Amino acid sequence: MKTKLQFFLPLFLLISSSVSLFAGDAPKPILPGGNDKWQLFWNDEFDYPDMFLDNTWISANDSTQSNILCARIRRNAVVSNGTLKLQNKKETVGTKSWTSGSVWTKRTFQYGYYECRYKYAAATGTNNSFWFIQQSTPTLGKKFEIDINEGHYPAQMATNIHNWTDITTNPTTGAQSHPSSSAAYNFTNVNLGTEYHYYGLKWTVDSLCYYFDGKKVRGIANEFSWSAAPVYLSEAIITWAGAVTDAINGTQMEVDYVRAYNPLPAIEKPNCIINGGFENYQSTTDWQYLKESGISSTYTLVKTDPAEKLTSMRITAKASTSPYGTYMTQRIAVPSAGQYELRFKARSSNVTAENNKFRFKIVNTWNEQSIILNDTATKWVNPTSIWQSYSYKLNLKEDYSARFTFGFANAGVFDLDSVALTRVGDVVSAVEQVYSNNNNNAEIYSFKGNLVVKSETTQLVEIYN
Repeated sequence: MKTKLQFFLPLFLLISSSVSLFAGDAPKPILPGGNDKWQLFWNDEFDYPDMFLDNTWISANDSTQSNILCARIRRNAVVSNGTLKLQNKKETVGTKSWTSGSVWTKRTFQYGYYECRYKYAAATGTNNSFWFIQQSTPTLGKKFEIDINEGHYPAQMATNIHNWTDITTNPTTGAQSHPSSSAAYNFTNVNLGTEYHYYGLKWTVDSLCYYFDGKKVRGIANEFSWSAAPVYLSEAIITWAGAVTDAINGTQMEVDYVRAYNPLPAIEKPNCIINGGFENYQSTTDWQYLKESGISSTYTLVKTDPAEKLTSMRITAKASTSPYGTYMTQRIAVPSAGQYELRFKARSSNVTAENNKFRFKIVNTWNEQSIILNDTATKWVNPTSIWQSYSYKLNLKEDYSARFTFGFANAGVFDLDSVALTRVGDVVSAVEQVYSNNNNNAEIYSFKGNLVVKSETTQLVEIYN
């Protein structure tokens, strides 16, 4: 049951209050910020005989819980064929006419990223839950409950945070209440009872971020969940999850795995570019300006958006018969072959399309041959009047005598900032792509020879209640 797929859906669109996805089991998502940001420190894949469940998990054996319609007992938590099944049966135990299953870990957990791959019991009236609850009032923070998902068939994900310390009692009715925050998400074109999907929580001292299939659907401040708690996997039969009918009998919440990750410490990646932010710029020692003969182009350090404290380089290329008014270049060392990411911010005040462009190339200093693998030496950029962040994935050869060059169209005025070239991994593809990001709109381009061809536009959406 354990999928090895490593790709994810390119589109995650918010349409009214629903989300459209492709049918079928969701592909394995990327962890928040990238898989290289996390290290697995605990997991249960349920790939053992049922008797070993009790080594890691405690099972509910109770028929007195007043807010649910079922008893939850050990025999309804079954491990077989690589999954945990929390089964629903129409049978009487104690005062309840239904039975289900619920388990929680013997150990407790705190901050990190928690992910569970499961599918719901395929009937209304069922509550399919992946959650934490702090079992006693801690010395730090409050007694809390974090519901990563209280899922309801066929397509609802419900997230909650409860404060179980500050309970108040109504003096007239005697009813008790407590501070809580909830948000539910109804998805379209999915059946969460027949398909596996991924439910996740990134839990830090400052925030709680909830994820569905690797995409954040909710982010809230962490105001009191500051102590350790066990992981719970629970099935229940309840009235607020839809009609309770005999269709529930024989259904089950099926869990493929639970995984817990710790964040890896940030590792600063060496930047092949020197003074790419121009903050420490003193002279032409790092950046050399190669002006075409007879052209008086100018380079000026200016304070520009997006932050007033940033120093940017303004390039004013004077008119010329040459296709490029001026160049700026830097000698760099590429310490090993691999995939590199080139990043920079740019904008242009020129409204003429032909003059509103610049290019870059990376070549060997001595023979002028490109060190970009499987591609041409030149890339083209067409900035707008609004700052945009550009990110290019390039497969480069090892070269300690390389030269990086920007070439600017004549009569153009350009602002440039935050230039960085860092190694991000081994060579992975002969096809390079560039992602030009302005706010939440990401335009994806591919290269064909010297042409940059727009292939699709993706709307990046973070969904909040």
